[in-house]
Amino acid sequence: MGDRRHTLAELDPVTGHTRRTVRLGEPTSGGGTWPAFVASLQAAPGKKALYAKAGGRFWRVDTRTLAATDLGLTGFELFTALPGGDLVLSRGEQLFRWTP
Repeated sequence: MGDRRHTLAELDPVTGHTRRTVRLGEPTSGGGTWPAFVASLQAAPGKKALYAKAGGRFWRVDTRTLAATDLGLTGFELFTALPGGDLVLSRGEQLFRWTP
């Protein structure tokens, strides 16, 4: 299954078997300030947008206008965009789901 620290798994509650898995971005290191450093970037499935982690914050970038919107999310390490546009974010061993 790859690196388990970066994989979200949906389990069948009856059998305990994995139904599906989603990879949670890539680990980041170091630091930087916006706009010089983008730690992670993902397309928003089905949307004309990108999600970016930069300067310790999460941003939504409209790919048509290149307008960046600060989502007000901080303190998370990894993230992935799910079909429909929700984000799954990790902080240590905790997972959070954010709906725009």
